[in-house]
Amino acid sequence: MKKLLLLFALVWLYGVPECHALKSESLVSYCQVAKKTVMIDAEMIQFQFCNGYIQGISDAMQMQQAEIDAKGRLIHKQTFCLPDEVTTTELALVYLKYMDGHPEKLHEDAFVTLWNALNDAYRCPRAAPHP
Repeated sequence: MKKLLLLFALVWLYGVPECHALKSESLVSYCQVAKKTVMIDAEMIQFQFCNGYIQGISDAMQMQQAEIDAKGRLIHKQTFCLPDEVTTTELALVYLKYMDGHPEKLHEDAFVTLWNALNDAYRCPRAAPHP
């Protein structure tokens, strides 16, 4: 387990540019292993990075879409709504599919293309108008 954590730390330190946002090309590279059914140790670390990044960013995006009104009530202004049962692996596959269709966006920051992928795949249903 200690070797796995050390390897993860090394990948993190040397695999992500310091003081710069992760680029989509890098996230795609990390997430490619999500398509595999059997992984070696190094691939498992990439997979864990991919899942951790996607889970953290998608959670932050969902929190950012929430707002508190003047009376302290929570207001959701969501553009995407993740199903309760969706897994981070499924989100990674959705991201890869989006990026396969938009290779021109590989140079963009990963959080931007992840936002776009989630908006495309999990658009919130429109609320019915109140009478």
